[in-house]
Amino acid sequence: MIAQILAAMRDVDGVHGSFVVTRTGQLAGKDLPPMFDDAVLSEVGRRVARLHDGLCAGGDDFEQCVMRFADHKLYLRSVPSGFLCVLSTNSVNTPALKMA
Repeated sequence: MIAQILAAMRDVDGVHGSFVVTRTGQLAGKDLPPMFDDAVLSEVGRRVARLHDGLCAGGDDFEQCVMRFADHKLYLRSVPSGFLCVLSTNSVNTPALKMA
């Protein structure tokens, strides 16, 4: 079911795919090209969980953040059971992505 929901994210122009990790960083579901295997996403999940812990160390919780790279963006959004992570191009329509 998670994969079906994540597949809808690709309807937004510029989205390559998405995945969900738990609060502890374990992969819960994905909709990404095959080059992103479970081992890579599990490592990314652990790093997302550590990033969240670091950003929340001052007592605040984060709802979302964007990591910008040369050609891509990684959007992180806190959800009740973990984090939604969306990989996109730099030219993605941000308002459309937020609505999705």
